[in-house]
Amino acid sequence: MIKTGKKIIILAVFLALAVAPVSVLAFRTEQLSGVPVAGDFILDQIQTELKLDPGEEIRSSISLTNRSGSDLVFEVSTEDFSVSTIAGRSFDLLGSQAGDYSLKDYLQPETDTFILHHGEKINLPVLINIPAQARPGALYGAVVFSAYPADSDPAGRVVSKLASLFFVRINGEVETGGRLAGFASSKPVYLSGAPIFKFNYQNYGKVYLKPSGELQIKGWSGRPLCQRAITDFFVLPSADYQTETAAPCRLSAGIYRADLRINRGYGDLVDESSFYFAVCPWSYLIVVLILIVLVIFGFWRARVYFKKLSN
Repeated sequence: MIKTGKKIIILAVFLALAVAPVSVLAFRTEQLSGVPVAGDFILDQIQTELKLDPGEEIRSSISLTNRSGSDLVFEVSTEDFSVSTIAGRSFDLLGSQAGDYSLKDYLQPETDTFILHHGEKINLPVLINIPAQARPGALYGAVVFSAYPADSDPAGRVVSKLASLFFVRINGEVETGGRLAGFASSKPVYLSGAPIFKFNYQNYGKVYLKPSGELQIKGWSGRPLCQRAITDFFVLPSADYQTETAAPCRLSAGIYRADLRINRGYGDLVDESSFYFAVCPWSYLIVVLILIVLVIFGFWRARVYFKKLSN
């Protein structure tokens, strides 16, 4: 009986050792040819959008390539993120802090550390496991890659970071709401430079939205001159998305109308807004001023001349 028990224990240990390498080595690396030295590393999946049911489990993948010119050590972690308060940045990573719609604990990368040689690429599986009690709505998190040279001194080590964002929509009824809250020009008259347009989108619902749209420039008569697509962008709940875009074509002196159409990202609802602006380069302005001065001078001379004749 004791021998039988020992055999069972030995068999269990053998199976555990046999299975463990499969889990550890589930990620794959490959050596790419002709990768230039760019001093960086790149992610193929900057953002991933998923729609899942409560209790559902799915495996995604992130690809990363080392273009640094040297061996890099990567440490992998998960964090939540929020809307950035810093101009020019869309999101801020929250570190150890949990976000209002936390996903980090449900993101499980296959490994938490690995080394890549220059030109080497890894395909890293990430398990997303949504708890059964999750409510309809959305959760947000990121898989963060922190990299440093393998031969670097820990005392003076410089760490670079990249994050792959995950937007997970949990199926079910949830409050959805958003709108175009503002559209304007940075100034009414442009004497130099390309016209710059600003717009603001507000998400007042409980789930992220992906609005998109189109900016169109028309002449004074309403004839379309040029247009630019506004590619879809993520807006988190209870957040504003503000951005600037330049006129999609070069404009000569004149009065124009800017039209913006934004699809709210749900229900095929579209918001529209427009305004007029003027373009008057300095060269035109100087010519106009000279003409005005000449006209005024001509009227003055004519008045003096007719006054002399009357006398």
